[in-house]
Amino acid sequence: NIAAVYVAVKSITDSIPKTALVNETITLTGTITPDNATNKSIVWSIVDAGTTKARLIGNQLTATDSGTIKIRRSEERRVGKECR
Repeated sequence: NIAAVYVAVKSITDSIPKTALVNETITLTGTITPDNATNKSIVWSIVDAGTTKARLIGNQLTATDSGTIKIRRSEERRVGKECR
């Protein structure tokens, strides 16, 4: 029998724009390392939308008002890291 080996995520690097226009939809993207990690899916969530009325569908982020949005990126078996 061959046992499945779980390869943990070591890091998630994002490429989120620092600024965006109101009502502009931006795509949140990132890279998981190592390349052979078992779970390479990134889960995005809004930690604090502030006054932006931000909405997140999958990795598509849209805000209808100006302000700062705090976003979390995480992998299923890893504690999330916040980014601004």
